[in-house]
Amino acid sequence: MVVSFKVVQNTELVTTRSHKKILNILFRETMTRHRDVGLQSRFRRGPKTRPGGEFGFEKRSRKYQKRKNRKKGHLKPNVWSGKTREAAKSSVVRATAKGGRVQFRGSHPLTTERRTEFERISGRELDKYIKTFKRRYTELANNSKFQRKRRKRVK
Repeated sequence: MVVSFKVVQNTELVTTRSHKKILNILFRETMTRHRDVGLQSRFRRGPKTRPGGEFGFEKRSRKYQKRKNRKKGHLKPNVWSGKTREAAKSSVVRATAKGGRVQFRGSHPLTTERRTEFERISGRELDKYIKTFKRRYTELANNSKFQRKRRKRVK
């Protein structure tokens, strides 16, 4: 899954190089938060994970649900043995100035439907990520470490 936001750079505040460094930091933070909070919510039962819910999960067949409940004793979404959930917890976060990515490999290849369930980011999640992204960008741009260094003229 790839997340990218459009950020307009104010050239007066930071240099292009600092802007890219800030974006790299922010995409890493955003995708780490998504890995730790957002992805883990795909493995919990609730209104978000019901068919037609916020994450757009597909409806599982009645036969599959009965078999899963009989064998595993639970109806948690996207959890059969727990290997995919553990792989998601220990996934790798990669970030550049152009975007961020969470990569994980389960014990078996995911079907197209299961993959889209993991990749879809709900509107609420996206709003939270955008608000945090904007706030953190302003904080880092105002930090003296990333601000444009101006030379003083000696008189």
